Amino acid sequence: MKSRYIIPASLIAVFFMILPSFAAITVESVQGKVAYKSGDQWRPLAPNQSIAVGTKISTGAKSSAVLNVDGSTVTVRQLSMVRVNANIANEQGSSTNLGLKYGSVNAKVRKIKALRTNFKISTPIATSSVRGTEEEVSFGPQAGMIIQVLQGAIGTEGGLGLGNI
Repeated sequence: MKSRYIIPASLIAVFFMILPSFAAITVESVQGKVAYKSGDQWRPLAPNQSIAVGTKISTGAKSSAVLNVDGSTVTVRQLSMVRVNANIANEQGSSTNLGLKYGSVNAKVRKIKALRTNFKISTPIATSSVRGTEEEVSFGPQAGMIIQVLQGAIGTEGGLGLGNI
């Protein structure tokens, strides 16, 4: 009779052991001049480095950084600045928000069937929600926000409400 409760309890224990490693942002690769700012000082970004919430990443000309965000891939393109606004995971799901100040990012976000995935890219004028899709988001003062959906579908949210593409 006791063995019936051992298996479910052990599965729950394994799930919670895996969960903290799930909510992570790591640098997969860096090309050219890429820096990060955590605190007051800019430093060179390096492969295999962990990125914390609140960190800014800036890329130079002909430079890029590829990030692993909870199993999804985000490429920060040249002449871009992003900030990790949020990255949390719990038993209900994961929630990530990247703030794109200027430049462009490519986000290839996988949908995890067992968990609710909430992945957003915010610019000063709107927010794009990504789930199980690939998109390119660009922002600049002249062009505004441009979203290219490369695969799947996205939702957008502006100051006047929610829209779907």
